[in-house]
Amino acid sequence: MGKFHAANLGETFARTKAIRERQKKEEKRQKQEAKRQKQEAKLQKKKTQGKGFLPSDPNALCERLELLMASKQAGNTGLRNEIVSNCDELLRQKFCLVMLTKT
Repeated sequence: MGKFHAANLGETFARTKAIRERQKKEEKRQKQEAKRQKQEAKLQKKKTQGKGFLPSDPNALCERLELLMASKQAGNTGLRNEIVSNCDELLRQKFCLVMLTKT
């Protein structure tokens, strides 16, 4: 009877050890997955950072372009990319643009 009891304890110990090892592996995998998701979110944020929303309505684009041009003439120097984006979108929509000359 004593040998049987010892064998059961050995099996129980081995099972418990295997369960703990699986739990450790699962925890490690979860940490790696969380780290990967965090890095992916950071990369996605970098990809979308600085990109503004452009309305699809040509009239709204024209109003925004007029506002941007007035702001540029008033001395704001950081608008070139947004102005170009608006012009590109208007051209993409085949909306007539009057050539703007540098004064």
